[in-house]
Amino acid sequence: MGVTYLVAALVAVAAAFAKPDYPKLPYWQRWDPAATNVALGCVYAIYALTGVAVAGLAQHLGWEVLSTGAGREWANGAAYGIAALGILKLEVSSFGLSSVAPARLLLRGFLERFETSLQSATNRAVARRVGDLTVLQLCQISWRLFMRHVKPDLEREATKWEVICDHSGWLHALHIQALSGQNATDPALVADAIEAQERLRHYIEELIIDNSDDSIDLRDDVPR
Repeated sequence: MGVTYLVAALVAVAAAFAKPDYPKLPYWQRWDPAATNVALGCVYAIYALTGVAVAGLAQHLGWEVLSTGAGREWANGAAYGIAALGILKLEVSSFGLSSVAPARLLLRGFLERFETSLQSATNRAVARRVGDLTVLQLCQISWRLFMRHVKPDLEREATKWEVICDHSGWLHALHIQALSGQNATDPALVADAIEAQERLRHYIEELIIDNSDDSIDLRDDVPR
């Protein structure tokens, strides 16, 4: 009997492959996969329990695919799991709304409920990763994020090219200031370099978080 319920639960969890249309999910998974997977795991447990519930109901009603044989529990468990999977992935449409599958609805509802916690955890993960960057990495990544997110926005909104030049010029000057303290002995230069580096860290954090950037690499392809 235990095998029947286990198989039903495992088959029902296949509904998890229907990921929700949730824009920030890739961003959370990219920066804090542990917290995101814990949240998703809770929903997958609900899917598994759905498989167990369907198996229990079917057993209570005496519905069996096979009543005898060595593979009886496996076959019945698979059948009950498929039935639970069908329920979870069933497209439901009512009150003039677009059709929604219960599986996606559960995932989306759970993520919406815990969005604040997941976002806070992800923000802390981004800050930790940015805090580990070297000066060269700060310069390269901040420039890359400028080209990816800031420049296109300025091109759409700015009426004069000078606005883009002013921003890129400010960023370039900040890079020079941050790099100037690497071999400096003048305390003033060192202090200016530290300030510039912290400004770049804040700049990078804001662009990653505000744009939910899930593809920028802070480790492998940037010189240290």
